[in-house]
Amino acid sequence: MLSLTVRALSIHARYTCRHAGACCTAGWDIPAEVSAAHTALELRPGSVWNQGEWPPGIAGIVARRSDRSCIFHDSGRCTIQRERGPDHMPSACRVFPRIATVRPSGLLVSLSHFCPTAAGLLFESQRLAIVEAPVLFSYETTLATLDARQLAPPLLRPGVFMSWPDFERWESHVIQVLGERDGEWTSTLARLEADALALQGWTPERGSLAEWLSRHLDAGRACADAPSPPSPHAALAVWHRLFASVPHAVRDLPALLTPISDPFAWPPAQSEISHVLRNFAAAHIFGSHLVLQARSLLAGLRAAEIAAELALLHAAALARSRAGSTCETVLREAIRRTDFLLRHAAEDRALLQIMNETATGLRRRSRS
Repeated sequence: MLSLTVRALSIHARYTCRHAGACCTAGWDIPAEVSAAHTALELRPGSVWNQGEWPPGIAGIVARRSDRSCIFHDSGRCTIQRERGPDHMPSACRVFPRIATVRPSGLLVSLSHFCPTAAGLLFESQRLAIVEAPVLFSYETTLATLDARQLAPPLLRPGVFMSWPDFERWESHVIQVLGERDGEWTSTLARLEADALALQGWTPERGSLAEWLSRHLDAGRACADAPSPPSPHAALAVWHRLFASVPHAVRDLPALLTPISDPFAWPPAQSEISHVLRNFAAAHIFGSHLVLQARSLLAGLRAAEIAAELALLHAAALARSRAGSTCETVLREAIRRTDFLLRHAAEDRALLQIMNETATGLRRRSRS
């Protein structure tokens, strides 16, 4: 069992596998450790492809059918899980859709919403908060996406590091503001950007950074400038940059990566979808290994903004091709497409470069 405190967003804390099968039928490679490969081969000879060179501890990849689904996915369930138990599955299968980051303060877990069950959690009306969730991740820390305990803490702005407590104070503020649900989600992100800009103005002459954080964040600062509507054409440019980083071997997966063109406005009013986009944005801030590597607080916020706006971009394309589908159905599928791109297909360095380059947001805003 883990000795670290495990924390997650409240909307994710109750996650459990519902056997939707998206991960089993995505068509991606599933690496099998030596013990998992041994179990797989016992159950089905020839079920592990071991041609080629593999990282230490990996015996090969699990075989797939002609439709690229996992050979052990039968009748909506995993044969290995059913006959031998989850501990005998490859670690990639056991951990998905969890995305974990280890910090000095503990282990933070978010979810990939490519998983339909995880995507559905975003639509719940539960109050957004950071909570302890020990049952969400009971695996060894080597299965975390990043162990940041030996890394430098995040940057306030280029060249200025924050302490871990100061950064987590900011992270808690972001989640709190996203959970307030006052106004539209675009206004909320504009407020957070204003907060980030104010905090980035700290200098040692103004006292400690902790005092500066408390002074500005406890004041309930609001953005004075009304945000412009999301620009689908700007979001489309980001999409193309990310898609260009996707390895060619992954582009033909049956996992929703279809090039987008001719974006247009999606009909629902923001009030109908704002809480879902707030939750989705929060999931791309909390515990994010990319946010830890961003060049500033403002660049870190771009991870949330990019996720929300690409979800709208996908929704617009889906609404055109799926006439008659409900708003929730379209947005849920759009979120799945978005997280497949951001979490599993595009290169992290491509997303991080966009975050750092365009830290003023997809929407140009004028500020006094």
